[in-house]
Amino acid sequence: MTIEQVEALRTKTDYLNELPAYAWPGGYPIFYLTSENDTLCSVCATEALDNEEWDEWKPSTYGVHWEGSPLFCSECNAEVESAYGDPDSEEA
Repeated sequence: MTIEQVEALRTKTDYLNELPAYAWPGGYPIFYLTSENDTLCSVCATEALDNEEWDEWKPSTYGVHWEGSPLFCSECNAEVESAYGDPDSEEA
């Protein structure tokens, strides 16, 4: 995936011109990855696309966080929950 494809996602999915935090339909949580495999939340990924000085933080791909423990944004430490939780969790 290229940065152009990530930017195309932004313009196609949200009238506010922001990268989506959830896939539609379904409401599944989306995370973004930089070329260095740093995880970004949708807010920080959008900021990186809009800020010329954040080249190293620009998202290069994205995905749905289906299952597992939460991911944390490398920039702001925001939590990205998984859609179906952590199957290894002790919680019942």
